[in-house]
Amino acid sequence: MLINTVVLFLTDVLPVAILTGYIACLRIFLRQHWFYLITVALSLVIVLSVGRGTISGWFDGNGYEVISVFLYAVCFFMLLIYSFFAQPQQTITRVAIIILASILVALHFADFSLYFFTFSAYQERLLPISIGALLGFGISASVTIIITVLLTPYRHHWWFPLCIILFVTGHISDATYLLQQIGWLNESGPLWDTSAFIDQQSEYGHLLQALMGYRSSPDAEYVLCWFFVFIFASVTLLVRRKNSSVEVQCHA
Repeated sequence: MLINTVVLFLTDVLPVAILTGYIACLRIFLRQHWFYLITVALSLVIVLSVGRGTISGWFDGNGYEVISVFLYAVCFFMLLIYSFFAQPQQTITRVAIIILASILVALHFADFSLYFFTFSAYQERLLPISIGALLGFGISASVTIIITVLLTPYRHHWWFPLCIILFVTGHISDATYLLQQIGWLNESGPLWDTSAFIDQQSEYGHLLQALMGYRSSPDAEYVLCWFFVFIFASVTLLVRRKNSSVEVQCHA
C-alpha cells in the first residue's frame, strides 16, 4: 500500500505540483485568482468524484471517459488562448489558465480521491497509506518549490511558454487512451520501446511523464495527438510573438 500510494502521488499529484509551480512562476495571479482556481477545481473534483457513478452511465456506459475527453478538448482551446496571449498580463490569459488548470487538477484528483478514500476505509491499510501520502506530498511540494525558485527569473524568456505547452500537451494526449478504452479510436502497436533507457514506471519515467507526457512504448495515435497539440500551440505562440515584434517596430 505504501509503494502504491507513492506511485499514485507521482501519477496524479506530481503533475498538479508541476502545474502549480509553473503558475507561480508567471506571477500574474493575485490572491483572488488563486481563490477562483481552487474553487473551480474543487467544484469539478466533487462533481467528477461524487457523480462518477451517474456520469459513467451516460453514452452507453462510457460517460466518464467521454466527459474526460471533452474536458481535455477544452484544455486544448485554453492552451491556444494562453499561447496567443502568453506575454500580456490580460484578463483572458488569467481566465484561460484558471480553466485549464482547474480541469487538469480535477481530472487527476478525481482519480486520486477514488483510490485514497476507498482504501483508507480499511483500518489496517490506513498507516501505510498515510506514510505513502506524506512521502508523496513531500516529493510533490519539493518539485513545486524547485520549479518556482529556478524558473521564475526566466518567466519572460521565449522558451518558458514552451515549457507550459510541453506540459499541457503531455496530459491532453492522454485523451487518446480514453478514446481507445471505449472503442472510439483504433489501437495500434507501439512505435518504439525506450524502457531499456528510461522505464515509464521508474522514478525518472514518472517525472518525465508528469513533465511532458513521456511514454516508453507509445502507439501511433498517442504520438500523432502529442505532436498535433504541441505544434499547433507552438505555432500559435510564434505567430503572436511575430505580431508583437511587428507592432513594436511600427511604434518605434
